[in-house]
Amino acid sequence: MLGELWRCHHALVDSPGLSSFVNLALHRGRAVTDEQLAGAMAARATWQAELAAVLHETPVLALPTLPAPPPKRDESRGFPITSLTSPFNLAGVPALALPVPGSAPMSLQLVAGHGEEALLCATARVVEEALELRGA
Repeated sequence: MLGELWRCHHALVDSPGLSSFVNLALHRGRAVTDEQLAGAMAARATWQAELAAVLHETPVLALPTLPAPPPKRDESRGFPITSLTSPFNLAGVPALALPVPGSAPMSLQLVAGHGEEALLCATARVVEEALELRGA
C-alpha cells in the first residue's frame, strides 16, 4: 500500500498541512521498488480471491475492529489500531464499524463482498437495533 501511496501522491510529500503520519508513509513508499509492488499486488489478488470465496459462503463477517480496548490518546503510540481493518481495506471490500455499548468503548466490524453495500448497511441496522433493545 505504501508503494501505491507514493506512486499516486508523491507530489504531496513534505507539503504544509500534511499529517506527519501520512508524510512518513509517503517517504516509506518511495523506497518500494517496482518488483516489490508487483509482488504485493499479486499477494493482494490472492487475498481478494480467498476473501471472495469466504464471503460467498458467509455473506457478512462480524469481527472485532480493534485487537484490544482502545488506549488513551496519550498512550496510543504503537497501538495496532488498523491491524484488524487493514486486510479488508487492502481487499477493497465494503466494511464498517459499529460501537458496542459496554464497560469499555468497543467496536464491531462488519465486512461484506464487493458490491454488497446494501446488505452490509441492512445488517448493520439489524445489529444496531438489537444493541439498542439490549440496552433498553
